[in-house]
Amino acid sequence: MKVGPGSFDPTFLRVLGLGVATALMTLSHGIVSPVLPLYAQGFGVSLSLVGLLVAGFGIARLLANLPAGVLAGQLGRRRVLFLGALISTLGGILSGLAGSFEHLVGARMLSGVGSALFITSALTYVADVSTPATRGRYMSVYQSCFLLGITLGPIPGGFLADFLGLRAPFFAIGLASSAAALWVFLYVPESRPPSAADGRVAGAESRAGSITRLLRNRNFVLVGLIAFGVFFTRGGVQQTLLPVVGRDRFGLNPAQLGILFGAIAAMNLLTIPVGGLISDRLGRKASIVPGSLLDTVGLFLLSIEGSPVQFWAGSLLLGLGSGLSGPASAAYVSDIAASGLLSLALALYRTLADVGLVAGPPLLGVISDLVGVDAALLAALVFRGLGTAAFGLLAVESLRRPAGKRPTGEAEK
Repeated sequence: MKVGPGSFDPTFLRVLGLGVATALMTLSHGIVSPVLPLYAQGFGVSLSLVGLLVAGFGIARLLANLPAGVLAGQLGRRRVLFLGALISTLGGILSGLAGSFEHLVGARMLSGVGSALFITSALTYVADVSTPATRGRYMSVYQSCFLLGITLGPIPGGFLADFLGLRAPFFAIGLASSAAALWVFLYVPESRPPSAADGRVAGAESRAGSITRLLRNRNFVLVGLIAFGVFFTRGGVQQTLLPVVGRDRFGLNPAQLGILFGAIAAMNLLTIPVGGLISDRLGRKASIVPGSLLDTVGLFLLSIEGSPVQFWAGSLLLGLGSGLSGPASAAYVSDIAASGLLSLALALYRTLADVGLVAGPPLLGVISDLVGVDAALLAALVFRGLGTAAFGLLAVESLRRPAGKRPTGEAEK
């Protein structure tokens, strides 16, 4: 029987079980998105400090990614998944109970740590249970569940805030995260190989040396550049500049902007399975390169002032492109990771992505303030295009082929 998500084989069911917990975790991210700035302003702080609060979650996740990879290698994936969900539960409850802005920042950063522990372990889990022939599709199942929670969260978050007050969504975060912890405890078995290779390598080779080894791997750096570019675009363009461009150029109101962002998320959700399927059948580069090119074309359309149709087309291409490239990028890292370095490689990959998420908004914001939004969009376009070209021309295909079909120069294993 053909192995794949549609066949409902035991491995797919394990990935789907993890996906349920993942959707519960990311549901908590979506729940808070429409109310976090309003809740923060209730403490009498400026918009600059609100921006700091938003960045604090990402900064905490950025700093915790590598330790999460180490823990996943030493303690096992299931334990770190459970721990991440528990920490997110605590962060949500403390956010709802916050008596000052400083307390809220600390609680949100705690939630960021929990998110890093969970996401890094989840990616490693999928890599553990999949094979090179199915990895792209299983990564797409995981990422679809990830996006589903984020997409569904804002609606209940907004209703909770309207009916029960701005603190209520944060208590809902605690409830959703605790449900994720319970689901992991009951239904997600351990996936770490019995040899526990990750833990042994961590003792035989220093972590700093392992990280250096990964950063000297040209293919890892190139796929990390792709991940950086995706999150740089998502944070700096999609989350920061698109609302301003939509309002100032085309008069979009908040409801219309909400429809736009929902459409972008829908494009992403619909194309993630396609990207996974392409990467397993034709190779990782066959999904990563076209997806990144679509992102670049989208940025090009946005950087040239034009009609509303052009603006919408450019925005939707961002969702389409990242959906095609996302599963294949994570699968590429799993393919090229040396024995015993899987969790650390995925953690470092997540770190490079989160650097883009944290760096994009302030950098493109400064460029916008100094020389205009068009220049900021052009800068994002140039950076994304250069990263895509570098990966397309210099990275080798990582998907193992049958004898006689493997490309020359395959990544070091």
